Amino acid sequence: MDLRKSAVDLSSGERDRFLEALIRLKHRPAPNGPAGVSVYDQFVALHGAVFAVLAPGLPPGDTVNFGHWNIGFCAWHRKYVREFEK
Repeated sequence: MDLRKSAVDLSSGERDRFLEALIRLKHRPAPNGPAGVSVYDQFVALHGAVFAVLAPGLPPGDTVNFGHWNIGFCAWHRKYVREFEK
């Protein structure tokens, strides 16, 4: 597992390169995605999607938050952030 520097400890150059990378992701079209959707947008959508999963056996309209507030939180976010960093 990689260790990353805290955002408060980034130099101004490191911060600027990070922000530039985010801007590039925001402007890069998502592979096989709908028109106007960026790689960044896909990561945002994935993060939001795990908040409201329709699981079998739930009453109509009820969802399960698999990304937060459960035992899978650390594993989910570790994998999510790692994929984002790649």
